[in-house]
Amino acid sequence: MSSSQSLRPQRRKSRPERPVAALPQALIVDDDPDILRAVGLVLEKNGYEVHLASTGTEALSHFEHADVVDLLVTDLVLPHLDGLSLIANIRTERPDLPVIAMTGADQSDLRLLCAELEGAGSVLAKPFGTKDLLSAVDDALR
Repeated sequence: MSSSQSLRPQRRKSRPERPVAALPQALIVDDDPDILRAVGLVLEKNGYEVHLASTGTEALSHFEHADVVDLLVTDLVLPHLDGLSLIANIRTERPDLPVIAMTGADQSDLRLLCAELEGAGSVLAKPFGTKDLLSAVDDALR
């Protein structure tokens, strides 16, 4: 290595590079297959390539092996690894990743507050509509 190369600052890679023409990638995590399909369909119709996971551990595995994830939409109550832990784990590697947390209407406000503290840019209480989801996506991407 030449001395000019050693003086260059190391660039921290916050997310993997992707081809310019590729669609933004969304990872949706929920143990309810109907929610997965519904959220996936909305995001696909709005220009995302969608990847689905039904557990927190499956989502974490996908995240570790995926080339790019541009948006995470996760339920907070998940089997094997809950949504708060999933967000915290991902934040260690991707602090810049936009995150939307979802939770059932019967969940306490404390769980929603915790999601915000873990770094969820938006929190949606189920049930929610298409406009609410798209508004949350816009908020999370800001």
